[in-house]
Amino acid sequence: MSEFKNVLVVTAEDAITTRSLIEAAASLSHGSSGAITLFSVFDNARRPTRRPAVPPLGRVRAADRVFDLGPNIGHLGLPIHHEVGRGIPHLEVLERISLYGHDLVVVAGGARAAMPGFSRRSIVTHLLRRSPVPVLVHPREAISTSGTVAVAVGPEWAEDNDVLLNSSLLDTAASLARSRDSRLHVIHAWRLAGESMMRGQRLAYDATDIEQMASLALRSAQSEVDDALASADLAGVQTRVRVEKGHAQDVITAELDRVRPDVLVMGTMARRGVSGVIVGNTAERVVSRATSPVLVLKPEGSSTPHRMLEEWSPALLPY
Repeated sequence: MSEFKNVLVVTAEDAITTRSLIEAAASLSHGSSGAITLFSVFDNARRPTRRPAVPPLGRVRAADRVFDLGPNIGHLGLPIHHEVGRGIPHLEVLERISLYGHDLVVVAGGARAAMPGFSRRSIVTHLLRRSPVPVLVHPREAISTSGTVAVAVGPEWAEDNDVLLNSSLLDTAASLARSRDSRLHVIHAWRLAGESMMRGQRLAYDATDIEQMASLALRSAQSEVDDALASADLAGVQTRVRVEKGHAQDVITAELDRVRPDVLVMGTMARRGVSGVIVGNTAERVVSRATSPVLVLKPEGSSTPHRMLEEWSPALLPY
């Protein structure tokens, strides 16, 4: 599904970026039946290290000027209204998703990701890991695009979630490409597990054996992509596939720089805790480097903290 009906836009610190976020949200909204909510959060948890030069009332009035988005915003044809919240930013956003049924969150990327007092980690990373709905991260820098929709297809291991996520990614990207009359650029990264160790002095594998194993890994990767494409509805979409060797984040960002798509669709397993720190998250790394908007999806029914809280009941207690 590429069209969303109830989009939440987390406002940026300036009108130009906020307007870009609104236009990006409108491009994904469900025609005239969609709606956009601008949401500004003032982080009460942060304490100023010195007395502010501007009194609080003046600060609020200055912030209000951010939302003078110009006379031409009405051409989007969507109802847009503005809400203000106070608290921990990502928790306020998650609460709005739960209470008002937003089906997409749009947030600015880049080093200065959101309102003053936000850090990129506090708003982008937390939403990528915890949001129960897709997140569109839009770069602050204006870029020229090529009229292409890109999708990063991950490896399909034995877990059903990976297969379902790839299917969702391709369906969403194909729908976007079809609605925009765009080409679809499919990206897949592969690697030979343990190759650097096999080439090292300690193991010292024969170079011919390594090349044979790499060739098998490449054919397996190409087969995975072919299977994923065969099960997707790509009718009417011109598709090009790139299967490249390397770390996923490096391959994807290199393709973004080369192709400059209108939007990249990719998935995340949203690792948290220790595994999130040690293993990392490809989507987060791509988003931090991307010059194109990135629409991040999760597997259907994935267990976010918000979903776990909604599904919890006293019967789950072990006593």
